[in-house]
Amino acid sequence: MPARGVLVLGALALLCSLALSSDVDFKERPWLRRGPPRAIRRPPPKRSSTPAPAEPVSVTVLVSGEVAIGVSHQENHDDEAGFDALDFPPAPDVSYSLGAPLNASSQDSQATAAVKIPLDFGGERPDIVTGQLLSDVPISLELPAEVAEQLDLGSGLAAANTTGTRRRLSEDQHELRRAMLEFHGTRRSLGEVRRVLDLINAVQSKGLQGAFFETKATAQGTGNKAGYGGVKDLFVVGGQKVQVSSLVFLMHAPSCGRQLALSASQFADGFFANPSTGFASVERYHTVCSWGKFTYPPRVTNRVYGPIDIGACRGSERSMGSFDVSSQCGDREFSALMDKAKAWLSRTEPDTFRRWKEFRRIHIVFPLADTPECGFGGIADVGCPGGQDCFSLVNLRPTAPGVQPVLNMHELVHNIGLAHSGRRVCDSSGRCAVDEYGDPTCIMGRGIPTRTTASYVCLNAPQAYKGGWANAIEEIDYRLSGQTEKTYQLPSMATTDRNFIRIVLAPTRTQVNLGGGTVKWKQAAFFVSYRAKQPGKEYDNGLNADYDQRVYVHFWDETQDAVSSELGNPPQLWQVLDVPVNGRAPVMSAGTESRYRFGALPNVFEYRDPRDPRARTIVRIKSKTLDKAEVSVCYTALTRESDGGDEACTDGKDNDCDGLADDEDPDCPDSAAVQRRSPPPPPPSRTFKRPPPPSPPPPPKKKWNRGH
Repeated sequence: MPARGVLVLGALALLCSLALSSDVDFKERPWLRRGPPRAIRRPPPKRSSTPAPAEPVSVTVLVSGEVAIGVSHQENHDDEAGFDALDFPPAPDVSYSLGAPLNASSQDSQATAAVKIPLDFGGERPDIVTGQLLSDVPISLELPAEVAEQLDLGSGLAAANTTGTRRRLSEDQHELRRAMLEFHGTRRSLGEVRRVLDLINAVQSKGLQGAFFETKATAQGTGNKAGYGGVKDLFVVGGQKVQVSSLVFLMHAPSCGRQLALSASQFADGFFANPSTGFASVERYHTVCSWGKFTYPPRVTNRVYGPIDIGACRGSERSMGSFDVSSQCGDREFSALMDKAKAWLSRTEPDTFRRWKEFRRIHIVFPLADTPECGFGGIADVGCPGGQDCFSLVNLRPTAPGVQPVLNMHELVHNIGLAHSGRRVCDSSGRCAVDEYGDPTCIMGRGIPTRTTASYVCLNAPQAYKGGWANAIEEIDYRLSGQTEKTYQLPSMATTDRNFIRIVLAPTRTQVNLGGGTVKWKQAAFFVSYRAKQPGKEYDNGLNADYDQRVYVHFWDETQDAVSSELGNPPQLWQVLDVPVNGRAPVMSAGTESRYRFGALPNVFEYRDPRDPRARTIVRIKSKTLDKAEVSVCYTALTRESDGGDEACTDGKDNDCDGLADDEDPDCPDSAAVQRRSPPPPPPSRTFKRPPPPSPPPPPKKKWNRGH
């Protein structure tokens, strides 16, 4: 046996003997004790490399095109007791888009689909108007985080996946990834941007049943103002008559419950004048309120088609890509309806389709989805862009009674280039704001006729002036060119097309550059008008009794420049005036929503010049009849008549504009008013002449006693 084996056996024998020995003391043999085993130190497990959460990825590109601005018409706001004076109904939705023909060189380009991209200005209303041409507009195209992750793109467009492997991309994903890598910081056509927006939507919704995403381009500015394409002959200029032409399409989608109850002939009977019915019509609205300057002739130059079944409620169209009319009501849906109308007309009336550009407006009637977002009554371009289709849409509910001429007229007037009609409201603390819909006397505000199917409410004075439908009886400088007071016989707007006073607050008009040598002219002014219904006349015959036979003071800085209005700057109703009755102010309260009551109506409106706090322009209603009101306009820098010196009390003028002149004004010390007001002096005391009293008798002589 080898020596190593002997040693091992010996060691084992020794251990066994020790274990069996009963007198072994382990405590005395420390070399036999062992501590607890040491913890084994192992290296920490390797963490699996998980990628950071995906983040949205965006690129910035520069685009050019023609502006189209649309604004929706909101339903009436519920009247609530105890409302805040400045808690207005929600502002209408405003949509912005850039558009260009797909084939600008084609003579029929307007009859084919024009590519458009929606722009999101983050809730702001930029200083642009419909028809304006913009170049190098910086827009941001954002990939949602989940799409960026699918495309393996991180911030800065770097690859988010660092493992060196690439997931397999679909054709759409591959095209979108390449575009995002190539687009940043470059100029791109609207068609290229439109394609990217469609790809983002397609990739985002892939595999999600029923999902739909509204992808917009976020505008980071308005770029360069390159010119003005102009609006389509919709303003009346110099009194020259304008004849509107349009194609009206009744459209519906029965496959998803969006169905119209009206036929084309029923709609046409309410849309165009039919004296036998006595109903109000869109045609008569144009003729009556414009004094025959702006006409809407039926049948030939304005045609009605439908109802047209659009087929599937979801799909994709050429202009703006994917749409879903069953649940959405955005630019994509409106453009899809326009594309479908063109396709239908090209099949059924190819000759009319070839004349598409001859028809200035495309008016669509469609029952939008029953969702809160689609609760508006209609939407329209504010002004008709010169190089694109002029669009308006009325949301005609399946249960809606008849044609609704007021709603149709409201949207078609937007196409002229007119904004909403607002009202300036101030609370008890002096804070003021503008309610964009707040004018209850104008169809572009809350002007609803008393009988919506048989009567009319027309435009207020500034809107009628802007559209060229009415003109001033006189335009005056607010300082009256050195005069103190002027008095006017102001006719009712229902009696003549020269029917308001325009008081300009700036000596000259200012220019707003639209680019390309085109300017927009502005001049701040007050418009003073008298609204009174006239027997046997349709103009304003639907005016509510609270608004009848009263003087209105509006403010606006738009002029008759044939350029669309700025949406963020509507005309504002500042004051309603009336003649006192038995020394008391009339109260506007009966039959109107409390939000649109004006309370006790004064007979005076006062404007203080911010450049000179002493300077005041005062409008006063002195009297009124059925067809006119006597109104004075007065300018002063005096607080009291006597502040003008002795001459101010003897010159026959009302120098402090309080309605009293010279000796009628108590400010003058020798005025008749002061004399009438002072008590008579006491009568002089009477003096009686009497003879002097007799002299008293001399005192008696005193006797002396000598014995003393």
